[in-house]
Amino acid sequence: MTPAEQVLLIMQQLPAEQQQAVLHFAEALRSTSKAAPKVNQAVLVDVEQRRDLQRAQREMWGDDDV
Repeated sequence: MTPAEQVLLIMQQLPAEQQQAVLHFAEALRSTSKAAPKVNQAVLVDVEQRRDLQRAQREMWGDDDV
């Protein structure tokens, strides 16, 4: 399992707001780095889609535990 896959598995367990915070943090690190690390865009897209799905589920069902 790659480090990116490990991060994805951990992030899946976080609430959407915390996932968003992690993404912002990663973006900040990337923008301050002299040599930008290679980021698997498919992983980022998957995380964003999952976050959006979780947000939609909470809005639909009014359940903060999703």
